[in-house]
Amino acid sequence: MTRVTESITHESTPQAGPGDEHQAHADARPINAVADGIYSHFPELADREQLFARLIDGIQPGVCLLNADGEIVHANASCSELFGYEREELIGRSFLCVVKADRRDTMRHLHDEVIRGNQVHPFETTLVRSDGREIWTQISSNRLQFNDQFYRVMSVVDVTERKRLEESLQVLATTDPLTGVANRRHFLELARHEVLRGRRQERLPAVLMVDLDFFKRINDTCGHATGDRVLMEFSLCCEHGIRDSDIFGRLGGEEFAILLPELDEKAAAETAERLRKNVAALPVPAAGGEVYFSASFGVARAMPGETSIEAALHRADVALYRAKHGGRNRVEVYSDSMQAVDGEESASTDYARRMREADSASQANKDPRKSA
Repeated sequence: MTRVTESITHESTPQAGPGDEHQAHADARPINAVADGIYSHFPELADREQLFARLIDGIQPGVCLLNADGEIVHANASCSELFGYEREELIGRSFLCVVKADRRDTMRHLHDEVIRGNQVHPFETTLVRSDGREIWTQISSNRLQFNDQFYRVMSVVDVTERKRLEESLQVLATTDPLTGVANRRHFLELARHEVLRGRRQERLPAVLMVDLDFFKRINDTCGHATGDRVLMEFSLCCEHGIRDSDIFGRLGGEEFAILLPELDEKAAAETAERLRKNVAALPVPAAGGEVYFSASFGVARAMPGETSIEAALHRADVALYRAKHGGRNRVEVYSDSMQAVDGEESASTDYARRMREADSASQANKDPRKSA
C-alpha cells in the first residue's frame, strides 16, 4: 500500500474492478486526496483532525470517522441525516448501533481488517436507522493514521432506490404480470436446475401441463376482464394447492406448468386430481353472476439422462392432449402407448406451434390468448 509519510498517513484499500465501481467509490477518494494535498501544503496546521472534519462536512455522501475500537469520532451532516441521529448522538457510539444484530460480528470483523490495513472491497448491506427503518447502503473504507493512532474513514451511500429498481426489474423479468407466477422463461430456467439436482440425487421430478378448458368461450361471452380474473383465480388456487418446493409457471395464454420435485407419476397424478377438483369448484365473480370453469391436466416425469425439462413437458403435453380429447376436466398420465394413438403427431405439432408462439409473444412483450 502507498503511504504519505507525515504526521497523518492515508492508506487506501484497493478498489474492486472497473465493472464494480459505483459512485460511492469515487466519492471516498476525493476526501482523502484533498486532505493529503492540504496537509502537505500547510504543515503548520496544528489541529488536523479538525481540518479533516471540516472537509468531510461538505461531502454529499455520509462519511464518518471511526477509531480503532469502532467508535464514531466524527460524522458529517449527510451521515447524521442518513442514520436518523443528531450528530451529537452519534459521537462516541459504536458504529454497530446502525447494524442489524445478525450482521454485527461480520461488520466488526471487516472494521478490524481495515484498521489492520488489509484489503476490504466496497460492499452493499442493509443498515438500520434510528426509527427502525432498514436502508440499503454501499460502504467503502479507507484507513487513516493521525500520529500514532489508526482510524477508519467510512463512506456510506444510500442505494435503497437503486435496489428497489433492481428488484422491480427482476420481478418484471421473471414473473407473469397478470398472475404473478413465474413466466415461461423463468419457469424453464428453474425447472432445468431442478432436473439437474434431481439427476444428482437420483430423484427426478414430475411435471404437470395444465390447460383451462373452453377459455376462449369465457372471453367471448363474459369479456376479457372476466377472462383475466379467471386466470388470476386459477393461479391462486393452484399456488395454495401445491408445496413450497414446487415450481408453478405460466407458459402462455391459458396454459400453465407445474414442476413437482421428487414425485413419481402416481403422486403427481394425485396432486393433479386434487387441483382439478379445487379448480372445478372455484366460482369467479362475473357480470350477472358467477363463472365456473375447469382445467385439463397432463402428467409426466423427467427421465434419466435428460438435462432439461423440455422432453418431460412434451410428454406431459401429449397426455394433456389425450385429456382434452377425452372430454376435458380430467387428468391423464403419460405412457409409451400414447405414442401410437391416432392424433399423436398432431399433438406434437400443436405443442411445437404453441411453444413457438409463446417465444414470439415473450419477445414482443405480448399476452396472447388461444382457443382451447
